Amino acid sequence: GVRKEFFQLLIEELYNEDFGMFERIEESRAFWFNKNSLEANLQFELFGLVLGLAIYNQVILDVKFPSVVYKKLMAPPSQAGS
Repeated sequence: GVRKEFFQLLIEELYNEDFGMFERIEESRAFWFNKNSLEANLQFELFGLVLGLAIYNQVILDVKFPSVVYKKLMAPPSQAGS
């Protein structure tokens, strides 16, 4: 519906390589944080906030991170900081 489209368009804009926050890894067709990004940490917090709001609103988005990010997110709390 409209909520999914709103979040999807917002995420796609944040993923846009012209914006500079993320870079696409061609081998895996995933995105990774751009090490040359001039964006402040606040922009990355915004990205996380948008993802959190989408999850809270039960909206499934097409987010493509390398598997290491998902492993980090799914780790038990005692291992999440390592």
